[in-house]
Amino acid sequence: MNIDGDAPVQVRAETTIDAPPEVVWDILAAVDRWSTWNPEVARAHLDGPLSPGASIRWKAGRASITSSVATVVRPSELAWTGRTLGLHAVHVWRLDAHEGGTRIRSEES
Repeated sequence: MNIDGDAPVQVRAETTIDAPPEVVWDILAAVDRWSTWNPEVARAHLDGPLSPGASIRWKAGRASITSSVATVVRPSELAWTGRTLGLHAVHVWRLDAHEGGTRIRSEES
């Protein structure tokens, strides 16, 4: 899945983590624990198993968001789409084994 390349707002970030992709994946896939490692997330809840079409209900800042899981490819890609405040968002995390750890790329539009 790709973000919307025509969107007026796009954010990309990349870093390398000293852990294998499977370990990083397990942290990303534990949606109910997002608030423990992402200070922007006040709470998050995955309705059902992590699979395409599952709902994620979460709060970030003032926004309450309901997202739909779009892509689940363990341990390399996790993506969701969502709407809040009249905006449509797409977020994609990509993980690659890199120099003994994991390169993680995050993109959102």
